[in-house]
Amino acid sequence: MEMFDSFKLKNRLTELEDAVSDMRRQMVGIKLEWTDTTVKLNTLLARLSKASQRARELSEQEGGAGAEGATPGNSPEHPRVGALSPRARLIQHQIEERRKQLQKGGTTE
Repeated sequence: MEMFDSFKLKNRLTELEDAVSDMRRQMVGIKLEWTDTTVKLNTLLARLSKASQRARELSEQEGGAGAEGATPGNSPEHPRVGALSPRARLIQHQIEERRKQLQKGGTTE
């Protein structure tokens, strides 16, 4: 009987070692994935920070030009217009006007 017990213990030990090896591999994979994710998040945060800085600089430049004829800034109706360049604002305004015209005389489904 001792021989069979020894064999069973060896099998259990081998299974345990395999399980630990699998968990180590999974842990290394998770660490690599987490590192990749943090790099992507940092890149995204840097882009957002840069865009925010550019928007602030643009609004400061336009703020000095006066409010006459200015297009609406960030408001509930136009949440991102303030971040657009003057040309992009003009195009956005044209798109909105076309949509209004289509809604007035456009098709209803």
